[in-house]
Amino acid sequence: MTKYNPEIHNRHSIRLQGHDYSSTGAYFVTICVQNRECLFGEIPLSHLGAPPRGCPEMVLNEAGRMIQTLWDEIPEYYPRLVRMDSLSCQTTSMEL
Repeated sequence: MTKYNPEIHNRHSIRLQGHDYSSTGAYFVTICVQNRECLFGEIPLSHLGAPPRGCPEMVLNEAGRMIQTLWDEIPEYYPRLVRMDSLSCQTTSMEL
């Protein structure tokens, strides 16, 4: 595994300068899969047409269903700290 090297990786923080991220608020998180592998499910070819809402629906596989289950259980572990809104599980990423 390649270690982080600031000379070649050029990572810049996209955090808002001076914002306290431990404060109450709504946060959007995207977690991408290494090498953009399709690990959470697939969009069947039959769904690639024009569905009613204009967005093909993904069929979750076992890993995708596991992510959905864990997402649904988070408030049970942190009932006073977390209110979950939505999860968009895509073939190569999860948007929380």
